Amino acid sequence: MRRQAKLIAAMSPAGAAAMIAEMPDDDVVRILFTMKVDEASAILDTLSTRGKDDAKRAARDDRVIGRVVDRAPLAARLD
Repeated sequence: MRRQAKLIAAMSPAGAAAMIAEMPDDDVVRILFTMKVDEASAILDTLSTRGKDDAKRAARDDRVIGRVVDRAPLAARLD
């Protein structure tokens, strides 16, 4: 998953958003969670501007990532 996250993070936000839009939610959440915050936020921002359905998905994925981070041990959140 890390390799895939690095590959997607190296893409333009528009290209990454287009690719992520076609992936299952579980995979998207894992990939975005693995990325640096600025990389993931750029992709979510781009995804949210692609239309109503993609904006809803970006918001849903962001909520799921937030719940995962809230449950993670403090040491994991500091990485």
